[in-house]
Amino acid sequence: MGPLAVDFLKNHGFVMSRDFKQVQEIQYQDTLVSLVLEGAVDGVFVAPKIADDAMKVHPGKLRILAKTDPIPGFAIALSRKMPQAQANKITEALLTINQSTSGKAALAAVVGQASGNTALTKTSSEEYSKAMVLLDAAEKLYPPLTK
Repeated sequence: MGPLAVDFLKNHGFVMSRDFKQVQEIQYQDTLVSLVLEGAVDGVFVAPKIADDAMKVHPGKLRILAKTDPIPGFAIALSRKMPQAQANKITEALLTINQSTSGKAALAAVVGQASGNTALTKTSSEEYSKAMVLLDAAEKLYPPLTK
């Protein structure tokens, strides 16, 4: 179980050593959905896209018990040395990518954790730093399980 999941449970009154018989960290989220469907595990934490897709593919077989606040996912960063006019053009192009047929096709072609996005959102390093503080603190409290 990753640090974000552990932090979510802790903030909702759960104690890992008391409330769970066994905790595992499994790398591939589609595998987690399969384990629930097979009855091999009682519950999992997955990304919103994985959960939404699983609910569509397996209607009535899964339940979402809770959702966490969103955190920034993948990032596209621009160099601070880039001329501001060029950075503004690139930013505008990325934020409006979903407004053209070719842009929609480009978003649809994305694979992996970032797949399923239908638009890009402007964020800041401050949002990422909040997520990194949480991840760092959780990893110190609950180190990743060794294989």
